[in-house]
Amino acid sequence: MTEARTPAGSLGRAFQHTTTSYKYLFFKALLDACGVTEAGPARTTFPLREVYLRTIGVAWFPTVTFHLSLGSRDMVSHHIQELERAVGIPRGEIPTGEELIRRLEDTENTSAVKDIFHQMDRYVRYRFLTPWLADELRGVPDSARNRAIQNLILEDAEAESAKRRLPYHFKTVHNQEHIEVQPWFIDYLQKNATLVYDWWRWNFACYLQDRNPLCPAIVHKLERPESRNLTLHRTLWKSRISQKGAVRCLYSGEMLENDFDLDHFIPWSYLLHDKLWNIHPCLPEANRSKSDKLPSLDLYLAHFIEFQAAAVQDIPVLTDSRQKREAIRTEYEFSPAVNLLDLADADRSGFKEALQQNIVRLWESARQQGYTANWTYSAAS
Repeated sequence: MTEARTPAGSLGRAFQHTTTSYKYLFFKALLDACGVTEAGPARTTFPLREVYLRTIGVAWFPTVTFHLSLGSRDMVSHHIQELERAVGIPRGEIPTGEELIRRLEDTENTSAVKDIFHQMDRYVRYRFLTPWLADELRGVPDSARNRAIQNLILEDAEAESAKRRLPYHFKTVHNQEHIEVQPWFIDYLQKNATLVYDWWRWNFACYLQDRNPLCPAIVHKLERPESRNLTLHRTLWKSRISQKGAVRCLYSGEMLENDFDLDHFIPWSYLLHDKLWNIHPCLPEANRSKSDKLPSLDLYLAHFIEFQAAAVQDIPVLTDSRQKREAIRTEYEFSPAVNLLDLADADRSGFKEALQQNIVRLWESARQQGYTANWTYSAAS
């Protein structure tokens, strides 16, 4: 992703000097609630608790789905680990944004959610407005800043509408605190939605990359992943089974014919790609049990390498068009200079050595990222 343009004025300084994820999460939640980055009518007033719940939702996919760290000082990711059990979404399952918010509403009285709300109250709801109040806050000690900003918000709310300069105020509606986004700010966000969204993505991605230096594809791990298309992969394996006979499941040892899942040996949520060299058919029950865990290398790696080496030998038999051959070829690229199919044609041992080295390197990197390692299959699991 190329560097995003920065919004003009005070908003462009909103993410300066950030040491936690809180402002990134809060701002995206605000955009979603306004209807700028989510489908639905534009809104200017909504409950503060809704924004805080959306903040947890924004953090959910990077931390739970993709195992990213939000930083050692960040309490949101710590509490989300507690919330996983309370929310009841199985590891590896990816809920919709709406479903996640509904589940989170049921956990609102838990200590984890209450503490996240407290962090947002203390460090974000007022301090996000600091760039708009730089002159007034100059010289104000940190311990007095929240109170000073509260008073300045009240002053701004009492001014004539045309003279208000803060993007949002707070007000009580039916005994519940709400955020009231000012019309000028909503208008700016709507007219510059793409710029603002890309700017947020760029800054949040840079923040996460600093805290997850070994993790690939950070920019694609900021939000809920899109659906994937494995039609080519399934067609290829069905053709191989049809022409060559049943294959044995790597994990269960059972023979597979028509009923099989496609498993990513190194979890898809870590690599975020569907290259054929990392995919193999397996028993559906085994795939569900493995989920996004790392399989035991001692038990499965050698068999996986042999499995892939045998599979590439059959590709010429299974491809009936140049277009399909070219599509498959791209699935075996390691880099612009290295393609596993070329290695397989030249030297089968070179193919196996290159694949094994790559798998081991990725396995260890994913383990360091926090993925559960050394999973083994048991029919009872």
